[in-house]
Amino acid sequence: MSKRDLLEEPEEMGWLATYADLMSLLLVFFILLFSISTIKIEKFKEIFTSVRFSLNTMGTTNAIIELPHEAPTERKPIQKEDVVVPETKTQSELTVMAQELEQMIDTPMLSKEVQIIQKDDRLYIRVNGQALFDPASTDLSYEAEPILQALTKLFKGHPEFEVNIQGHTDNQPIYTEQYPSNWELSAVRATTVLRYFLLEGLPGNRFSATGYADSKPITSNTTADGRAQNRRVEFVLERIKS
Repeated sequence: MSKRDLLEEPEEMGWLATYADLMSLLLVFFILLFSISTIKIEKFKEIFTSVRFSLNTMGTTNAIIELPHEAPTERKPIQKEDVVVPETKTQSELTVMAQELEQMIDTPMLSKEVQIIQKDDRLYIRVNGQALFDPASTDLSYEAEPILQALTKLFKGHPEFEVNIQGHTDNQPIYTEQYPSNWELSAVRATTVLRYFLLEGLPGNRFSATGYADSKPITSNTTADGRAQNRRVEFVLERIKS
């Protein structure tokens, strides 16, 4: 290598120094960006206060610098405990009556014929019509006796409740000399049951009887099973209003 080559070589490698300076500047730039992005709010406020104080002492105009907003604290929903509404005295008594009747009809033959429904301050006792009457008849059947005896015992044990006896039929029309329509049939069935309780010594002022014909079905009349469910007698018990 000649002496001239040794003298020219540093000039040809001069770009390396420039490249190294550029890389150093880029490194410093990215470090600065990283430090700004991770700065804490409290630290930023301290720096801002110091800079503003310096600017004021130099007589410069205050600059408007917006501080980053802190994320609002998420409010936790208020947990409400389930409010248990206690039963009223009437509802408690109806519950006891329902349990008593369930025990009295706790036989395979009777339990399938009687349905007990407690709603608000009333007790509904639903008895299948075929368990009390023969088809198109208002005479009590032999099978009706144990059901009516259980109801008699229940009503005697709770004289503070009045009883509305409701007769219901399906939508199949009836045309007889005695019962021109289902209205007469349902009404006579309800009064027949009422008369049974009077003969058992229960006071008549606690009872009322109503015939609804097919105006209040509990299911569709399109099937034989549905019509059988709609033929029923219901006993609605409600505390006597003083």
